[in-house]
Amino acid sequence: SLVVDNYYYKDIHYEDHKTRLKNTTLLKEKLIVELESEYVHFKFPEVPEISGNITFYRASDKSKDFVEPIELDDAHAMKVNKNKLIPGLWTIKIDWESRDTPYYTKKQIYIDP
Repeated sequence: SLVVDNYYYKDIHYEDHKTRLKNTTLLKEKLIVELESEYVHFKFPEVPEISGNITFYRASDKSKDFVEPIELDDAHAMKVNKNKLIPGLWTIKIDWESRDTPYYTKKQIYIDP
């Protein structure tokens, strides 16, 4: 018997994820995620037509998870106010694309109490 339900779907999704990761490693300029005093700052590579979502994942409390659509300023940057994040460990998953090329970046941050 199969251990995972929907194994065919998961296999396709896994291949897509591998493609996203590979594309990300090929970028000359990397996505930077930094904690500032009031914000989580995202600096995207200088590539055209960026779109996607940033998921803030809280492993200890799923009800705190939220998603922000990527909306960049003229400097290819985006800020998310830290007041949306309770203290503790967060995993940030960034699914994005540029001209139909998909990318994926995952970072962990810790918000001080």
